[in-house]
Amino acid sequence: MKTILILCVNYNSYSELTNYLQSIETAAKAASQLVSVDVFVGDNTTVNQQAILKDYNYIHVSVFPYYQNIGYIGCASAMFHELSQDQANKYDFVFISNVDLLLSETFFIELNAIESKTAGWIVPSVYTISTRKNENPFMLARPTRLKMFLLQMLYSFPLLYGLYEFIYRFRHKERNLLTNQEQSRTIYAGHGSIMIFTKQFVQDNLDMSFPGFMYGEEIYFAELVRQSQLTTGYYPQLVVNNIGNVSTKFLGITRKCQMSKESLSAIRHLFFEAH
Repeated sequence: MKTILILCVNYNSYSELTNYLQSIETAAKAASQLVSVDVFVGDNTTVNQQAILKDYNYIHVSVFPYYQNIGYIGCASAMFHELSQDQANKYDFVFISNVDLLLSETFFIELNAIESKTAGWIVPSVYTISTRKNENPFMLARPTRLKMFLLQMLYSFPLLYGLYEFIYRFRHKERNLLTNQEQSRTIYAGHGSIMIFTKQFVQDNLDMSFPGFMYGEEIYFAELVRQSQLTTGYYPQLVVNNIGNVSTKFLGITRKCQMSKESLSAIRHLFFEAH
């Protein structure tokens, strides 16, 4: 039986969290003979906190009421550090995810069927409901040093970045729900809304930290996978529905660009500059 740990982060999104947990419960029920699922919920909500349901039949839910916004990966890392090394090493898969998601009923059945000796990061299809777009594969190839520099500069000009984002979405609008003929393949990075790491990766990266507050985690973890000499695989049969931007919808573009620039700067220094 495969063991799974889901580290999910809540920030003012209790109704979405309830629906997400129910979808995990439904998927775990369908695969009850195949997987055992633990769910850690980190609550970053700073005001108007609510109780979180923990009683389920097919999943084991633990709540970590931090009640301060310590960031997406920061919260997931804090929960992961609650485990001993032996406990952390027992899981076959460790997820880091938002909560404005819904797993398909067959998700764990499909995940259990994946066999790869080199996989470090398992990437699912992530369908954003509002745009009817599959967010994955997020990045097919490693960015060059020049592209990393240009992206960092782009984040210095929020209005220009807003125009770039609009053009990018328009050019990629064809990546819609009609992608069921896609094949599994090796890619560079998956979308950060839900990231699934294998035991091999986790054992090499028990810290699970991130050198920024938010944004850029896709490139960061892709580089850690490379350092571990593992691969990132896209498996379209793993289906996740994504509401999207529930926790970040009130962030202005200037703040988003500032956080993105800071994260990208740290990632460039770590992985894309000669030392």
